[in-house]
Amino acid sequence: DNLKTLDALKSILGLYSGLQSEESPFVFILIGNFVRNAIINGSGQAGSVEYKEYFDALATVLSEFPTLLRHSTFVFVPGDNDPWASAFSAGGASTIPRRGIPELFTSRVKRAFTTANSEAGTSDSPNPAGEAIWTSNPSRLSLFGPVHDITVFRDDISGRLRRSAVSTKADASAEDPDTAMDAGIAANDMRDTTAEDQTCRPADSTSSAIRHGRKLVKTILDQGTISPFPLSQRPVLWDHASSLQLYPLPTAFVLADAETAPFCITYEGCHVMNPGRLIPEDEVASARWVEYDVLKNRGKVREQRYQ
Repeated sequence: DNLKTLDALKSILGLYSGLQSEESPFVFILIGNFVRNAIINGSGQAGSVEYKEYFDALATVLSEFPTLLRHSTFVFVPGDNDPWASAFSAGGASTIPRRGIPELFTSRVKRAFTTANSEAGTSDSPNPAGEAIWTSNPSRLSLFGPVHDITVFRDDISGRLRRSAVSTKADASAEDPDTAMDAGIAANDMRDTTAEDQTCRPADSTSSAIRHGRKLVKTILDQGTISPFPLSQRPVLWDHASSLQLYPLPTAFVLADAETAPFCITYEGCHVMNPGRLIPEDEVASARWVEYDVLKNRGKVREQRYQ
């Protein structure tokens, strides 16, 4: 429901559409929330009609890049503002895991893939045709069987952790807690892999983002679960609670937290990536995302300005 988001997405897709088919990404992961506010909340308004129109607009944007639709898989992971969870939570914390977005709203997007594949005659091609997958939250992607396991989870975990934090007044002679945390994490082989890409930002903001990212990653992975919260803060469907476990650690973990600056960090062999917001709050015409190299198991924060 934000035209700037569609412009940013069009800029990113245009960057990859000019590549050769063997160089083009074979998976694009689009993570909610797909609307800024929960419009399907039982208020009596035509929220579902508006929501479908927004995805129809997205289908129009995707149709401008038929090459990507023929060779790439687009995975859509919902957020708390997306249906049907927002119908009773009004954008608040809903139960997890949660189902994908219903087919009622996604028909036009699927039609765009069908049209692109039919026009190119990809049925005779040895390579798999592109498709759109509307998956759950969280979700897991398996590449090459059990060799590569990617976990994707959309949640504002950092904000929920801050609301539950217990702050104590530090002694003036005590060691700085941030320094102590960084020293402990360095001993655990946690390496930042986005130093080159973040050179355009102020040094203080970059170091602060890395420090907070390290704390967040260590807190989540050390507890072995995606949602280490009481049921009053994050309800869980116990029949499917096994999908929230992080033991053994996956090869890569996409921890999509819009309230935290983007980062790419490796901890205990698990590469954790946070793409942050597609449009940074402090930028007018800039798109930010994470580009992940499967073979190297490394992600990189990318940023591009658009007109």
